[in-house]
Amino acid sequence: MPSAPGLFELMYVSTLAPDEDPGIVAAIAAHARLANEMLGVTGLLVYDGHRFAQHLEGSEEAVTALYARIEADTRHTAVNLRHHGACGHRRYPQFSMGFSDIGNASALQELEGLSGAAALAAFAGIRNTVELLYI
Repeated sequence: MPSAPGLFELMYVSTLAPDEDPGIVAAIAAHARLANEMLGVTGLLVYDGHRFAQHLEGSEEAVTALYARIEADTRHTAVNLRHHGACGHRRYPQFSMGFSDIGNASALQELEGLSGAAALAAFAGIRNTVELLYI
């Protein structure tokens, strides 16, 4: 399928900063939902109690600017870009930011070693098994 004109996707993995309270994660997701809506960005944030994995989609300008802010955010460390590029369609058209706290401290560990299509496929496998807590 050819990519939709101007549609860009990005997926990264990061780790909650050691001095951060895990209770902040729901607040991060709530803020992201509102900010993403204004930017025309959709996506899914998954948290395993230790790591984040987030898949974002929208215009390249909006997604890359958002990622720059994410990289600078001190609430998490080891921000590691796993995939980026043009995409054919939105995977999350129904919400600006889906969120799932899967509570398994090693669920996202595999993603840290994957990139490109392999990282997207692994994230899709996780996405298909999680319960969205916040839409």
